[in-house]
Amino acid sequence: MPFNSWTTEMPQYISGKLYMITELHTGLPTGKVVSKIIKKELIGSEGENERMRSEGENEALHEALAELNALEADVHGGLPDDVIDLYLDGKGDEAWEEIYEAMIDSLDDQRDYCIRQIAADYADAAGMDEDELADELADRWEGWSNDWIGELVREQSVMIAVVLDLEWEYQGWHLVRDLKDDGYEGIDHVLEFFGISPHLVAEYYGLEDRESWPELPDREPIVKPNDLFSSWNNTTNSGEYAIMWGTDLETAASIVEYIDGGGSITLKKGSNIVIHDYFNGASSTLFSTTKDVTITKYLSRLINDGARKYGIQSCCGFTSGSWGESEIVMEERVRHAAGEAIPYQRGGTQGVGAPRQLGGTAIFSEGDGR
Repeated sequence: MPFNSWTTEMPQYISGKLYMITELHTGLPTGKVVSKIIKKELIGSEGENERMRSEGENEALHEALAELNALEADVHGGLPDDVIDLYLDGKGDEAWEEIYEAMIDSLDDQRDYCIRQIAADYADAAGMDEDELADELADRWEGWSNDWIGELVREQSVMIAVVLDLEWEYQGWHLVRDLKDDGYEGIDHVLEFFGISPHLVAEYYGLEDRESWPELPDREPIVKPNDLFSSWNNTTNSGEYAIMWGTDLETAASIVEYIDGGGSITLKKGSNIVIHDYFNGASSTLFSTTKDVTITKYLSRLINDGARKYGIQSCCGFTSGSWGESEIVMEERVRHAAGEAIPYQRGGTQGVGAPRQLGGTAIFSEGDGR
Protein backbone atom coordinates (compact mmCIF):
# COMPACT_ATOMS: atom_id res chain seq x y z
CA MET A 1 0.00 0.00 0.00
CA PRO A 2 1.62 3.27 -1.12
CA PHE A 3 2.19 6.06 1.34
CA ASN A 4 0.31 9.37 0.96
CA SER A 5 2.50 12.53 0.96
CA TRP A 6 1.72 16.24 0.83
CA THR A 7 3.46 19.52 1.60
CA THR A 8 2.55 22.87 3.12
CA GLU A 9 4.53 26.11 2.72
CA MET A 10 4.42 29.33 4.68
CA PRO A 11 6.75 32.33 4.95
CA GLN A 12 7.75 33.04 8.55
CA TYR A 13 10.04 35.53 10.33
CA ILE A 14 12.53 33.90 12.66
CA SER A 15 15.01 36.08 14.61
CA GLY A 16 14.40 38.99 12.28
CA LYS A 17 14.96 36.99 9.08
CA LEU A 18 12.37 35.69 6.65
CA TYR A 19 12.29 31.96 5.88
CA MET A 20 10.10 29.84 3.68
CA ILE A 21 9.02 26.95 5.91
CA THR A 22 8.22 23.83 3.89
CA GLU A 23 6.66 20.99 5.86
CA LEU A 24 6.66 17.55 4.20
CA HIS A 25 3.91 15.30 5.56
CA THR A 26 3.91 11.52 5.03
CA GLY A 27 0.95 9.32 5.96
CA LEU A 28 1.91 5.81 7.16
CA PRO A 29 -0.28 2.68 6.81
CA THR A 30 -0.84 2.73 10.52
CA GLY A 31 -2.53 6.11 10.16
CA LYS A 32 0.38 7.95 11.77
CA VAL A 33 1.66 11.09 10.03
CA VAL A 34 5.33 12.04 10.15
CA SER A 35 6.62 15.44 9.10
CA LYS A 36 9.92 16.92 8.01
CA ILE A 37 10.53 20.66 8.10
CA ILE A 38 12.71 22.33 5.48
CA LYS A 39 13.72 25.92 6.25
CA LYS A 40 15.05 28.20 3.48
CA GLU A 41 16.11 31.81 4.14
CA LEU A 42 14.65 34.34 1.72
CA ILE A 43 16.63 37.41 0.69
CA GLY A 44 15.07 40.84 0.20
CA SER A 45 13.56 43.78 2.03
CA GLU A 46 11.06 43.00 4.75
CA GLY A 47 8.24 44.82 2.96
CA GLU A 48 8.76 42.96 -0.28
CA ASN A 49 9.26 39.57 1.38
CA GLU A 50 5.87 39.83 3.03
CA ARG A 51 4.35 39.80 -0.40
CA MET A 52 6.34 36.92 -1.81
CA ARG A 53 4.49 34.27 -3.68
CA SER A 54 4.25 30.93 -1.93
CA GLU A 55 6.32 29.25 -4.62
CA GLY A 56 9.12 31.82 -4.33
CA GLU A 57 10.34 34.29 -6.93
CA ASN A 58 13.42 34.57 -9.03
CA GLU A 59 16.41 36.36 -7.61
CA ALA A 60 16.63 38.94 -10.40
CA LEU A 61 13.12 40.20 -9.65
CA HIS A 62 14.02 40.58 -5.96
CA GLU A 63 17.13 42.55 -6.86
CA ALA A 64 15.12 44.81 -9.15
CA LEU A 65 12.56 45.44 -6.40
CA ALA A 66 15.27 46.14 -3.86
CA GLU A 67 16.90 48.67 -6.16
CA LEU A 68 13.56 50.36 -6.89
CA ASN A 69 12.49 50.65 -3.26
CA ALA A 70 15.86 52.06 -2.22
CA LEU A 71 15.52 55.03 -4.58
CA GLU A 72 15.40 58.53 -3.13
CA ALA A 73 13.33 61.28 -4.71
CA ASP A 74 15.58 63.84 -6.39
CA VAL A 75 14.12 67.16 -5.27
CA HIS A 76 15.76 70.54 -5.55
CA GLY A 77 14.95 74.19 -5.95
CA GLY A 78 13.38 76.72 -3.62
CA LEU A 79 9.89 76.59 -2.21
CA PRO A 80 7.39 79.25 -3.30
CA ASP A 81 6.85 82.16 -0.93
CA ASP A 82 3.20 81.31 -0.29
CA VAL A 83 4.26 77.89 1.05
CA ILE A 84 6.93 79.47 3.25
CA ASP A 85 4.33 81.88 4.62
CA LEU A 86 2.05 78.96 5.51
CA TYR A 87 4.80 77.46 7.64
CA LEU A 88 5.45 80.80 9.34
CA ASP A 89 1.72 81.16 10.01
CA GLY A 90 1.78 77.84 11.87
CA LYS A 91 -0.05 76.02 9.06
CA GLY A 92 2.43 73.23 8.45
CA ASP A 93 -0.20 70.68 7.36
CA GLU A 94 -1.51 72.98 4.65
CA ALA A 95 2.05 73.73 3.53
CA TRP A 96 2.81 69.99 3.32
CA GLU A 97 -0.22 69.47 1.07
CA GLU A 98 0.78 72.41 -1.13
CA ILE A 99 4.28 71.00 -1.61
CA TYR A 100 2.94 67.51 -2.33
CA GLU A 101 0.44 68.77 -4.92
CA ALA A 102 3.08 70.95 -6.58
CA MET A 103 5.67 68.15 -6.83
CA ILE A 104 3.63 64.99 -7.35
CA ASP A 105 3.46 65.11 -11.16
CA SER A 106 7.19 65.56 -11.63
CA LEU A 107 7.91 62.87 -9.02
CA ASP A 108 5.53 60.48 -10.78
CA ASP A 109 7.49 61.07 -13.99
CA GLN A 110 10.72 60.49 -12.09
CA ARG A 111 9.37 57.22 -10.65
CA ASP A 112 8.16 55.98 -14.05
CA TYR A 113 11.54 56.74 -15.61
CA CYS A 114 13.35 54.82 -12.87
CA ILE A 115 11.03 51.84 -13.27
CA ARG A 116 11.67 51.71 -17.02
CA GLN A 117 15.43 51.87 -16.48
CA ILE A 118 15.40 49.12 -13.86
CA ALA A 119 13.11 46.94 -15.99
CA ALA A 120 15.50 47.29 -18.92
CA ASP A 121 18.43 46.27 -16.71
CA TYR A 122 16.79 43.19 -15.15
CA ALA A 123 14.29 41.89 -17.73
CA ASP A 124 16.56 39.26 -19.28
CA ALA A 125 17.81 37.92 -15.93
CA ALA A 126 14.24 37.79 -14.59
CA GLY A 127 12.97 35.94 -17.66
CA MET A 128 10.35 38.62 -18.32
CA ASP A 129 9.89 41.18 -21.07
CA GLU A 130 10.49 44.80 -20.08
CA ASP A 131 6.84 45.86 -20.07
CA GLU A 132 5.81 42.91 -17.92
CA LEU A 133 8.60 43.57 -15.43
CA ALA A 134 7.84 47.31 -15.40
CA ASP A 135 4.20 46.59 -14.52
CA GLU A 136 5.28 44.21 -11.76
CA LEU A 137 7.67 46.80 -10.31
CA ALA A 138 5.04 49.55 -10.45
CA ASP A 139 2.54 47.36 -8.59
CA ARG A 140 5.03 46.62 -5.85
CA TRP A 141 6.71 49.99 -5.49
CA GLU A 142 6.80 51.00 -1.81
CA GLY A 143 7.39 54.72 -2.28
CA TRP A 144 10.44 56.94 -2.09
CA SER A 145 12.83 55.92 0.65
CA ASN A 146 13.61 59.49 1.74
CA ASP A 147 11.57 62.21 3.46
CA TRP A 148 11.70 64.45 0.40
CA ILE A 149 9.33 67.12 1.72
CA GLY A 150 11.33 67.34 4.93
CA GLU A 151 14.51 67.73 2.88
CA LEU A 152 13.02 70.62 0.93
CA VAL A 153 11.98 72.37 4.13
CA ARG A 154 15.36 71.82 5.82
CA GLU A 155 17.28 73.05 2.77
CA GLN A 156 15.15 76.17 2.26
CA SER A 157 17.09 79.24 3.37
CA VAL A 158 14.98 82.14 4.59
CA MET A 159 15.54 85.71 5.74
CA ILE A 160 13.26 86.07 8.73
CA ALA A 161 12.29 89.28 10.48
CA VAL A 162 11.35 88.43 14.07
CA VAL A 163 9.13 91.42 14.74
CA LEU A 164 8.97 92.71 18.31
CA ASP A 165 5.86 94.22 19.80
CA LEU A 166 7.60 97.59 20.05
CA GLU A 167 6.13 100.10 17.66
CA TRP A 168 8.18 103.22 16.94
CA GLU A 169 6.11 106.27 16.03
CA TYR A 170 8.90 108.82 15.69
CA GLN A 171 10.79 110.14 12.70
CA GLY A 172 14.40 111.24 12.86
CA TRP A 173 13.98 114.66 11.29
CA HIS A 174 11.75 115.99 14.11
CA LEU A 175 12.67 113.54 16.87
CA VAL A 176 14.07 116.13 19.30
CA ARG A 177 10.90 118.21 19.04
CA ASP A 178 8.72 115.18 19.75
CA LEU A 179 10.89 114.03 22.65
CA LYS A 180 10.51 117.46 24.24
CA ASP A 181 6.74 117.32 23.77
CA ASP A 182 6.16 113.71 24.89
CA GLY A 183 8.82 113.27 27.54
CA TYR A 184 10.43 109.94 28.26
CA GLU A 185 7.07 108.27 28.92
CA GLY A 186 6.41 108.13 25.18
CA ILE A 187 9.43 105.93 24.53
CA ASP A 188 10.01 104.24 27.87
CA HIS A 189 8.62 100.89 26.67
CA VAL A 190 11.49 100.85 24.15
CA LEU A 191 14.05 102.07 26.69
CA GLU A 192 12.94 99.42 29.15
CA PHE A 193 13.32 96.66 26.58
CA PHE A 194 16.82 97.74 25.59
CA GLY A 195 17.80 98.38 29.21
CA ILE A 196 18.55 102.08 28.74
CA SER A 197 18.11 104.73 31.39
CA PRO A 198 16.06 107.76 30.21
CA HIS A 199 18.72 110.24 31.37
CA LEU A 200 21.05 108.96 28.61
CA VAL A 201 18.54 110.07 25.97
CA ALA A 202 18.39 113.56 27.46
CA GLU A 203 22.18 113.79 27.51
CA TYR A 204 22.58 112.54 23.92
CA TYR A 205 20.01 114.94 22.46
CA GLY A 206 20.88 117.86 24.75
CA LEU A 207 17.37 118.20 26.12
CA GLU A 208 16.91 121.19 28.41
CA ASP A 209 14.57 119.54 30.91
CA ARG A 210 16.99 116.75 31.79
CA GLU A 211 15.74 116.53 35.34
CA SER A 212 12.48 115.07 34.02
CA TRP A 213 14.41 112.21 32.38
CA PRO A 214 15.29 110.01 35.38
CA GLU A 215 18.45 108.03 35.88
CA LEU A 216 17.55 104.36 36.42
CA PRO A 217 20.79 102.61 37.41
CA ASP A 218 19.14 99.17 37.61
CA ARG A 219 18.79 99.03 33.84
CA GLU A 220 21.56 97.23 31.95
CA PRO A 221 21.82 98.07 28.24
CA ILE A 222 21.69 95.15 25.80
CA VAL A 223 22.80 97.40 22.90
CA LYS A 224 25.14 100.35 22.75
CA PRO A 225 22.93 103.36 23.57
CA ASN A 226 24.51 105.58 20.93
CA ASP A 227 23.93 102.90 18.26
CA LEU A 228 20.24 102.84 19.16
CA PHE A 229 20.02 106.64 19.11
CA SER A 230 21.76 106.73 15.74
CA SER A 231 19.15 104.28 14.45
CA TRP A 232 16.43 106.65 15.67
CA ASN A 233 18.09 109.54 13.83
CA ASN A 234 18.04 107.61 10.56
CA THR A 235 14.40 106.54 10.82
CA THR A 236 12.37 108.36 8.18
CA ASN A 237 9.07 106.64 8.98
CA SER A 238 7.47 105.08 11.98
CA GLY A 239 7.98 101.33 12.08
CA GLU A 240 8.64 98.20 14.10
CA TYR A 241 11.74 96.75 15.69
CA ALA A 242 12.75 93.58 13.87
CA ILE A 243 15.50 91.06 14.54
CA MET A 244 17.23 90.04 11.29
CA TRP A 245 17.53 86.25 11.36
CA GLY A 246 18.93 84.12 8.56
CA THR A 247 18.06 80.45 9.06
CA ASP A 248 16.38 77.44 7.42
CA LEU A 249 12.63 77.05 7.09
CA GLU A 250 12.39 74.05 9.43
CA THR A 251 13.99 76.03 12.26
CA ALA A 252 11.87 79.10 11.53
CA ALA A 253 8.68 77.01 11.54
CA SER A 254 9.73 75.44 14.83
CA ILE A 255 10.00 78.80 16.57
CA VAL A 256 6.43 79.65 15.51
CA GLU A 257 5.05 76.60 17.29
CA TYR A 258 7.39 77.19 20.18
CA ILE A 259 6.34 80.79 20.74
CA ASP A 260 2.66 79.89 20.38
CA GLY A 261 3.24 77.35 23.16
CA GLY A 262 4.42 80.08 25.51
CA GLY A 263 8.17 79.66 25.11
CA SER A 264 10.79 82.36 25.45
CA ILE A 265 13.76 82.87 23.16
CA THR A 266 17.31 83.87 23.93
CA LEU A 267 18.75 86.35 21.46
CA LYS A 268 22.49 85.85 21.34
CA LYS A 269 25.12 88.56 21.50
CA GLY A 270 25.80 90.15 18.11
CA SER A 271 22.27 89.73 16.73
CA ASN A 272 21.19 92.53 14.40
CA ILE A 273 18.09 94.70 14.83
CA VAL A 274 16.56 97.43 12.68
CA ILE A 275 13.49 99.67 12.80
CA HIS A 276 11.53 99.00 9.64
CA ASP A 277 8.33 100.22 8.01
CA TYR A 278 6.91 97.37 5.92
CA PHE A 279 4.18 99.59 4.47
CA ASN A 280 6.37 102.31 2.99
CA GLY A 281 9.64 100.41 2.79
CA ALA A 282 11.82 102.55 5.04
CA SER A 283 14.45 101.20 7.38
CA SER A 284 16.89 102.53 9.96
CA THR A 285 20.55 101.71 10.32
CA LEU A 286 21.09 98.39 12.07
CA PHE A 287 22.41 97.95 15.58
CA SER A 288 23.48 94.81 17.44
CA THR A 289 23.00 93.25 20.84
CA THR A 290 26.01 93.43 23.13
CA LYS A 291 24.96 90.51 25.33
CA ASP A 292 22.58 87.57 25.41
CA VAL A 293 19.01 88.61 26.13
CA THR A 294 15.94 86.52 26.91
CA ILE A 295 12.69 87.69 25.32
CA THR A 296 9.31 86.56 26.59
CA LYS A 297 6.85 89.47 26.47
CA TYR A 298 7.61 91.38 23.29
CA LEU A 299 7.45 88.70 20.59
CA SER A 300 4.96 89.64 17.89
CA ARG A 301 5.31 87.65 14.66
CA LEU A 302 7.68 86.29 12.00
CA ILE A 303 7.88 87.76 8.50
CA ASN A 304 9.43 86.10 5.47
CA ASP A 305 11.35 89.28 4.70
CA GLY A 306 13.00 87.97 1.56
CA ALA A 307 9.60 87.76 -0.13
CA ARG A 308 8.40 91.26 0.81
CA LYS A 309 8.44 93.97 -1.85
CA TYR A 310 9.19 96.59 0.79
CA GLY A 311 11.11 94.33 3.15
CA ILE A 312 14.34 95.03 4.97
CA GLN A 313 16.49 93.24 2.42
CA SER A 314 14.87 94.75 -0.67
CA CYS A 315 15.18 98.26 0.76
CA CYS A 316 18.64 98.05 2.33
CA GLY A 317 20.47 95.31 0.43
CA PHE A 318 22.31 93.95 3.45
CA THR A 319 24.86 91.19 2.90
CA SER A 320 23.85 87.66 3.79
CA GLY A 321 26.27 87.86 6.70
CA SER A 322 24.16 90.59 8.30
CA TRP A 323 21.33 88.08 8.53
CA GLY A 324 23.51 85.17 9.59
CA GLU A 325 24.96 87.01 12.59
CA SER A 326 21.69 86.75 14.52
CA GLU A 327 21.28 83.64 16.63
CA ILE A 328 18.13 82.58 18.44
CA VAL A 329 17.92 79.83 21.04
CA MET A 330 14.71 78.28 22.36
CA GLU A 331 14.04 76.67 25.69
CA GLU A 332 11.83 73.57 25.53
CA ARG A 333 9.28 74.46 28.16
CA VAL A 334 6.26 76.68 28.74
CA ARG A 335 4.94 78.23 31.92
CA HIS A 336 1.55 78.55 33.60
CA ALA A 337 0.48 82.05 34.51
CA ALA A 338 1.66 81.36 38.03
CA GLY A 339 5.13 80.65 36.67
CA GLU A 340 5.16 76.88 37.18
CA ALA A 341 7.46 75.10 34.72
CA ILE A 342 5.69 72.39 32.70
CA PRO A 343 6.84 70.25 29.76
CA TYR A 344 6.73 71.76 26.30
CA GLN A 345 5.44 69.01 24.01
CA ARG A 346 6.46 68.78 20.41
CA GLY A 347 6.51 65.36 18.83
CA GLY A 348 6.42 63.65 22.21
CA THR A 349 6.60 64.71 25.83
CA GLN A 350 9.84 66.32 26.86
CA GLY A 351 11.19 66.41 30.39
CA VAL A 352 10.61 69.55 32.38
CA GLY A 353 13.20 72.10 31.38
CA ALA A 354 14.67 69.90 28.62
CA PRO A 355 16.52 72.17 26.17
CA ARG A 356 15.92 72.17 22.44
CA GLN A 357 18.90 73.52 20.57
CA LEU A 358 18.15 75.55 17.46
CA GLY A 359 21.11 77.39 16.09
CA GLY A 360 23.30 77.53 19.16
CA THR A 361 23.98 76.37 22.69
CA ALA A 362 20.81 75.82 24.69
CA ILE A 363 20.35 78.43 27.41
CA PHE A 364 17.77 78.27 30.17
CA SER A 365 15.84 81.44 30.91
CA GLU A 366 15.82 82.76 34.45
CA GLY A 367 13.67 85.56 35.80
CA ASP A 368 10.93 87.41 33.98
CA GLY A 369 12.91 88.18 30.83
CA ARG A 370 11.80 90.88 28.42
